[in-house]
Amino acid sequence: MAAAGTGRQELRDWLAERLPPYAVPPTITMLDRFPLSANGKVDRGALAKLAERDGQGTDEDAPPSGPVEEALGRIWCELLGLDRVGRHQSFVALGGDSILAARLAEEIRIGFGADLALREIFAGPTVAEHAALIEQRRTETETAAFEEGVV
Repeated sequence: MAAAGTGRQELRDWLAERLPPYAVPPTITMLDRFPLSANGKVDRGALAKLAERDGQGTDEDAPPSGPVEEALGRIWCELLGLDRVGRHQSFVALGGDSILAARLAEEIRIGFGADLALREIFAGPTVAEHAALIEQRRTETETAAFEEGVV
């Protein structure tokens, strides 16, 4: 078999031909078997730690930058049960699903006063993209308030 890095890239290329960009996992870790939790389900937190240990340090692993991304990163960590997230890692690849996305949308609404639709969370599934949407919503809200003479 080819080197592990080559196999990863070949798999990523194969997936990219068949899936929309947001569905292609940003990291691929080769495993003999999945880590399981005590109840026999796939342990997603252990999977993320294996990818980290596997040395797949890339741009996507860069830590959140700025106050919005940092706060959003803390929310992601809490929801996904992780110690840290990279600003360009995919919410879905880290274990996010529709239920967690709904909880994330609520946390964003409460914490930032911005409404993100579930489709937006999945379409731009990184901390950096979510932070940009939050900033955009804040700007839109401030502009609307200014135009209405509220500010």
